[in-house]
This record gives sequence, C-alpha cells and structure tokens, in this order.
Amino acid sequence: MKLEVRYIDTRKSVDQTLSILMDENLEDYDLFIGPFYPFNLEVVSSFAKKHKIPLVTPFYNDLDLIRSNPYLFQLSPSIESEYREAARLIASKHTYNIVYVREDDTLNIEKHNLFKQLIFDGFDEYHPEDPVIFKEVLQQLKHTDEIIHSLSPDKKNLVVVATRNEALASRVMSSLFFQLKDYEIEVMGTPFWTEFSSIELRYFHALNLIFYSSFWVDYLDPEIDAYMKKYRNQYLNEPTVTTRKGINYGIIGYDMSFYFLNAMRLEGRRFILSLDNYRPELVQEAFTLKRVSGAGGFENQNIHIYHYTPCLLYTSEAADERGGVWMA
Repeated sequence: MKLEVRYIDTRKSVDQTLSILMDENLEDYDLFIGPFYPFNLEVVSSFAKKHKIPLVTPFYNDLDLIRSNPYLFQLSPSIESEYREAARLIASKHTYNIVYVREDDTLNIEKHNLFKQLIFDGFDEYHPEDPVIFKEVLQQLKHTDEIIHSLSPDKKNLVVVATRNEALASRVMSSLFFQLKDYEIEVMGTPFWTEFSSIELRYFHALNLIFYSSFWVDYLDPEIDAYMKKYRNQYLNEPTVTTRKGINYGIIGYDMSFYFLNAMRLEGRRFILSLDNYRPELVQEAFTLKRVSGAGGFENQNIHIYHYTPCLLYTSEAADERGGVWMA
C-alpha cells in the first residue's frame, strides 16, 4: 500500500492548529490521526466533519465531540462506558458487603453520582432477595479508620475505590492488607492503578484487585511477545512509555495505524460504512467501535475486567512469589 504521510506539529497551540487547517490541501486527505492534545481536537474535529474526513483520537475520552461528529473515532472508551462495565460486575456481587470509597472533593461529584446510579441500576436487574448492603465512605488521606469500621466479618467485602489518586490508593491498599487476617476483602480500582509504583504488588494479589481496561498489556500473550521482538529488532529499544492510564504508546500507535490504514486498503474512503464485519488481528484486543448516536461518531466499547489472583509460594533454591491476572 503506497501512502503519503504528513506529520504536522501543532506546538500545543490552538492558534497554530487553526493556521495549519488553512492549508487547502488538507481538504483532500483521507484520514487524520490526532491531534495529541484535547484542546486542539475541537477545531480539528470541526474541520474533519465539514470535509467528511475520518478523524481518529487515541486518548480523548469525553463524549461531547463524538456526539455531533459522525466522522470521529474515539479509541479510549468514555468514562460512562467504563463505569457501566464496572457497575455490572459490582452489581453481580450484591451478596457482598460493598464499601464505596471516594475522596472529599466537589469536582468529581457528578462522576461519583453517575457511577453509583449505574451500580444501583445493576442491583435492580438481579432482584436480590435480601437487602443489598452498600456503604459510602468519604475518605481523607490520613485516616482509613472509617473504611475498616465499614468492613463486615460475616460477609465477603468488596471495597470500590474509584480514584486516580496514587497516594489515596496506596493508603487504602496498605490499610486493607493488614486487615486480611480478620476480613475477606476484594478491591476494585481503576485502570490508572497498574501504573502506580508506590503500592506493593503483593497487595494487589492478596486483595484480589479488580480493574477494568481496554489497553492492558499481558506480556505472557504470544501476540504481545511477537510484537516486542519485532519492535526490538527495528528500534533497538523497548516500547515502555505509557500514559498515566497505562496505554502503551508504541502498541496503540501500531494497532491504530494498522486498523485504519488496512480498512482503507480494503474498502477505500468508504471504509466507515464497512466496520461491522471488519475484524483485523491486532496486537492487543480488537477495537469494538459503535456509533454513539445516529448523528454521532464511533466509540471503542471494548472493555475488559481483570482480576489479580492470590500469590502462591513455591519452594526451590530461591523461593519466589508468583501470581497471575485473569480476564473476565
């Protein structure tokens, strides 16, 4: 496939982006990928919609632009989609003692309310015979006593900590770890937790950490291993750089480019009409692109739930701890 690829630096500037879009040649392009920064995306999205050019954004995850641009492809699922998938799992554990932990902030109160409402809606689908025990804890960084007091010694406990705050997550996990002798505990975190460096990995395993992600890298996967070998041979380096949410730049760049360029190779500029049966083999999980509305664009709704399993101790010349992660 012969391609003309043009790389344009927006210099993190809306004015520079507007200046770039004055180039009439851009109106004839077949595909835009980016821009990297969300504050530039609105003007590029407007341009792409006007000229009916497919536009792919890998990291933006709000729904405001995608609802009005039928040519916009959003590869990072929205917070609403992530919450809906997580809420479905939480609701399935309606027999547990569920403790919902949130920070004392007003900026994210709407997100917490949305998440809780989706969880409550999920409970209704199960028609539980006994009342569901759901406790909300307003967490301060220095004190975790209220979380401990909310645990039940007679039931399994699911502690939901919907935060990207590493200090808070670390504090909660450390406190809960030392309660395992008295309580049976599982913890649900967010995709950001896999990038936290201040939490001991054994805490994840011991507390059966649950998290959701669309781009988690399983280094035991043969497809990932094969990609890594090719990458090393090509660049003499490792694709280790990730976003705060754990999205690997090298892998998402490869999958994104292959997905859309191969679609154009097969279907031409009208590939946007032929995605229902398009399932190319990617390094990571396939994109599940769904229109968000009749006049809207496409959101990747491929979200998986992952569980850390408890570690087992093997005795050999050098004893080590081993555990695993399984996918639901």
